[in-house]
This record gives sequence, structure tokens and C-alpha cells, in this order.
Amino acid sequence: MATLRVHGSFRKKLIGQWGNGLPRIFTETVAEGFPEPINSELGLRFRYTFPLAKAIDISKQSRLRAQSGAQWSALLAALSNAPLSAAELATLLGLETKTGALKRSLKKLLEQHLVEYTITEKPNSRFQKYR
Repeated sequence: MATLRVHGSFRKKLIGQWGNGLPRIFTETVAEGFPEPINSELGLRFRYTFPLAKAIDISKQSRLRAQSGAQWSALLAALSNAPLSAAELATLLGLETKTGALKRSLKKLLEQHLVEYTITEKPNSRFQKYR
């Protein structure tokens, strides 16, 4: 079925000519600054591998989890003394502003009932604090 669609594409002039796709992809890949693609034969099939321009650090995900865990501990320790606003918590953690990570950490702590609002009926109040 796929062959019919491709053949129909040629007849409808949706493609320029047969067989120019892969060479063009290889040329464009190198022109954009990526490493040259690797071409390998696997039995009756071909495999084309397109290496990344730079390696991805997969340990970053585990570092992010560790950082959020450390932030949770710091938040819980700060809140054990007195109720604090998000801005006060940011200052205690050495942040210049309320970051997305801080907001996500507070949300998770609220969901897990480890922290609660001081004004429960108005969660978006500008006077809201956490305890």
C-alpha cells in the first residue's frame, strides 16, 4: 500500500525525482553542522544513524530529582519554625525571585499534605503563607 502512495506522489509531481531524498538529507545534515550520518547494512535492510551535534547528559534528570528533594527538605525545615510566604521562602533559599522550581516544590508538598495554606479558603491570596 505504501508503494502505491509513493508512486502516486511521483505521478502527482509531489516529489522531484526518485532516489534524491537520502542524498539530500545527508547533504543538509552536514550543511547544518551535524556530524555526517552513518550508513550501515543489516541483512536486507539499511540503517541510517544521525549522530547528535553534542552528547546529551542523561544524568541531568537524576540531578534534577536530587535538587528538588534537597529543596523540599530545606522548605520543610524553614516552615517548621514559622509560617512563611513564597517570597520569604525564596529569600531563605537564596533565590532572587519565586522560581518555577520553588512553585512546583510547594505544589508537590501541598499535594502530599506535608505543607498547608494558612488561609485555606483563599489559596491565591496575596497574604497567603505556608505552614
